[in-house]
Amino acid sequence: MRGDGPMTARPEQRRHLDVSSLLWGIVFALIAGIAGWMALGHHVDWSALRFTAPLVLIALGILGLVLSRPNH
Repeated sequence: MRGDGPMTARPEQRRHLDVSSLLWGIVFALIAGIAGWMALGHHVDWSALRFTAPLVLIALGILGLVLSRPNH
C-alpha cells in the first residue's frame, strides 16, 4: 500500500505558470480569430485594427510583467 489515502500529508504544490506560452497562445488565438472571421465572409476594419493591435500588445506585455513577478 502506497499511502495515497486522504490521511497522507503532502506539501502544497504550486503549478508553475509559463507566462511566455500563455501570451503567445493569446496572440495566436487572436490571429486565428481574425482569420476565422474573414473566412466566414465578414469584413475586418483594418483601420480600427491599426490602432487596437498596438494597445493589445502593450496590454499583453504588462500582463506578462505582472504574471512573471516572483511571489514572496
